[in-house]
Amino acid sequence: MPPSDRFGGKFPRASLERLLAEDVAPAVANALDLPLVTDTVGLETDGGTLTATREMYGGKIATVNELTGNAVVTIRGAEWADAEGTGDAEIQEFHAEIDEDAIRSTATGFEVVGGGDIGISDSKP
Repeated sequence: MPPSDRFGGKFPRASLERLLAEDVAPAVANALDLPLVTDTVGLETDGGTLTATREMYGGKIATVNELTGNAVVTIRGAEWADAEGTGDAEIQEFHAEIDEDAIRSTATGFEVVGGGDIGISDSKP
């Protein structure tokens, strides 16, 4: 059953982004034996090095990860402004063969929970 059917025709974007970032990306990185950096808020390249910046503790700390070679990186949703204008990228159809028996996880619902502030002084080492 497609995820949209499980949620009455609606599949929240935040849940889809979280599913990709927390379930799919780690599985891809593991299968390809590649490093993984999730929830990045900044990306820069310098030759063969990709620098991915992440925020922790509610944005109070930034971590900088330098990667060489291939890697799997997820980007925090809505972090960058929308692009202006249109591009000229070519769209090509791609058919993926999926072995339904090989899928070992199923989204059965989602829950919106309240957040809270994390004080850096309250963190434990």
